Amino acid sequence: MESPFLLRIVGNKIAPVAMNPNVPTLSFWCELHRSAGQDRSLAVIMIPDNWHDMLVQDAHMQMGAMVFAASQAKDYWNHKFGPLSKKEIHDRAWSSEAELLHYFARTAPDFKANDYQKKIMEKYQKGIESVDAHYVGREYDGVFPPFPVNVNSFR
Repeated sequence: MESPFLLRIVGNKIAPVAMNPNVPTLSFWCELHRSAGQDRSLAVIMIPDNWHDMLVQDAHMQMGAMVFAASQAKDYWNHKFGPLSKKEIHDRAWSSEAELLHYFARTAPDFKANDYQKKIMEKYQKGIESVDAHYVGREYDGVFPPFPVNVNSFR
């Protein structure tokens, strides 16, 4: 996934960024609900208020968190969120993160995987090719999907 996609999703407030002292790391949050017969959705990328310090302390970990959140933002943009989609969404996100971690292992001499990263790298040894659930999503074209999102359109 290219970083301009995430920048466009954030910059156009499809999934804006919000600081939240109660999140442990950069996180994607999405809410889908039906109210008065209308389907609504909201997505936010949340960062802890000390995220800059976390980035300085362990850039590899935080870049992995960015890839994880970007994968979820892609799924949101492509209407992949739904009641039964959590495992598939997380598999895509973890395998995307593993792809980056394997890249770091090959190219970044200062990268030393922590226990969490080792677990992800072991489970998704081929990165994004480790799961069949990856797809080519629609590119960000400046044309907003119909928001509020129709929850029934999610797989």
